[in-house]
Amino acid sequence: MSATQAYRRSPPSRENSKEENSTNEIPEENQQSTFTAIAVTSYIFLVTLVVVVVLLLVLTFPDPEVWRPFDITGIEDELDTTNIQDTVTYIGGWRKGDRESELLLNSTYCNIDRKYSHELTKADFERIYRFRKPVIVRFQDGAAGWTDPQKWTRDDLMEKYSVWDIASGKSHDIVRNGGSGDKISSFKDYITRIMGDEDSNNEPIYVFDREFYKDSALPSTINVPPYLEVKDKVDDSIFFLGASKSGVSFHKHADAWNGVVYGRKRWFLYPPQNTPPGGVWPGFSSLDWFQHVYPDLEEKNKPLECIQEPGEILYLPESFYHATLNIGDTIAVGIQKKDAATDVEKLFYQAKDTDYYLNDESLTSEEKRKLSREYVNIFENLHRLLPENTEVLCRLGFAVYKLNHSSSTAIEITQQALDKDPYFVIAILNIAEYYSNIGDIVKAEEYYLKAKDINPRNWQIYADYGDFLAKLGRPKDAADVYLTGTKLEPGMVPFWARLSDQQYKSGDIEAAKKSRQPALKLQRGKL
Repeated sequence: MSATQAYRRSPPSRENSKEENSTNEIPEENQQSTFTAIAVTSYIFLVTLVVVVVLLLVLTFPDPEVWRPFDITGIEDELDTTNIQDTVTYIGGWRKGDRESELLLNSTYCNIDRKYSHELTKADFERIYRFRKPVIVRFQDGAAGWTDPQKWTRDDLMEKYSVWDIASGKSHDIVRNGGSGDKISSFKDYITRIMGDEDSNNEPIYVFDREFYKDSALPSTINVPPYLEVKDKVDDSIFFLGASKSGVSFHKHADAWNGVVYGRKRWFLYPPQNTPPGGVWPGFSSLDWFQHVYPDLEEKNKPLECIQEPGEILYLPESFYHATLNIGDTIAVGIQKKDAATDVEKLFYQAKDTDYYLNDESLTSEEKRKLSREYVNIFENLHRLLPENTEVLCRLGFAVYKLNHSSSTAIEITQQALDKDPYFVIAILNIAEYYSNIGDIVKAEEYYLKAKDINPRNWQIYADYGDFLAKLGRPKDAADVYLTGTKLEPGMVPFWARLSDQQYKSGDIEAAKKSRQPALKLQRGKL
């Protein structure tokens, strides 16, 4: 957002009169002299009044950037600020959204259907919404209409589960980790210490745990409408908990629903044929995407979106891409089908399985080549079903590259994805790798720098670019890149280890020794 220019107000200038009274003139009448004096006095008074008023306006009217210090992205003219809190308030022991998060994330705009549970029959749900479009289900009693809110309060959960392990992570790392948090802590430690922390990009850590809910007593509190029925061995569950601005970046999966008990959750959704701008796998954290991609989207590229209020359940159709951001402490449960039902998502799940087996080091060359051919076929079929989907194009390019080591073909396919979505960071990094593979170093570096320009807060860029520079024998440049990586991800051992290595190779021995210490401490679990 460009800085708002402050405007200035100044009193109108008065030009000196070109005509002056002659000293030889004799007033015609005393009355006229009196009238002239009154007129001059009145004029001076009015001018003085105007100057004072203008000065008061300039001095007291707040500068726009001070008055509204937080970026309000989205539909500003529809933003409801009547309930914004300056002080912290609690519901169920959880904090409501503070002024900053409300101004940043709040919106009354919603282009997703909302239906009361008693108005929506199972037949209508299957006919209108199942696999077709999302819907928010409301309950006349709020969360009490489908669960026992008391069981989800801070005090109740802390009393019962404080020593239980919980998995949490950053919005993009959760997706990289296959839809689960990559950091394990006790529930109490998360609540009292981790939940309020923010990383270098002001993003809090978010609980995204696939074991906690099903092992707890919470499932016994659930009583949802028949069309959202939870079935053993058919459905998986996810426990969500996070502070304002936490969330998860774009991903998709089989049919699911998400119920918020306390807090509010802002959703961004795209149907299967339209990959979110910025791509997946992912190039942006949720907060980064919201602040740096979302504001510049053309109308045709904008998502389905809505804020899910406490007590509401969002039905999420299979294969719909989605990302979230929380407003206030938000606690929720997600129920997700274990298996895909549609042709499109079945192919994506098949690709996931094939990708897993391709990493099996015990495979023979022939077995690996056969699997690679199957991998390519999957994405060729997906491309026929979803010709505009940029994720499919990007992954098809990568599949071709792995099968034939054909960088030129991979570049051509992946460039199609990038032409459709210039924000697609991972596509840019892939093209950089392909150019590097064929020895076009200039082009490769051009794409690495392009990725860094689009999202300078993505650690993957600095990992890949640093490795590229190190391989070229440019240790000083590589060290500079790795150093930035340590600032973005101070807990990531490879950044510190590679930084130390490149500093050593560039002759900066003292810096290398200093950089080695965090790596050693992290490995020993002391940092």
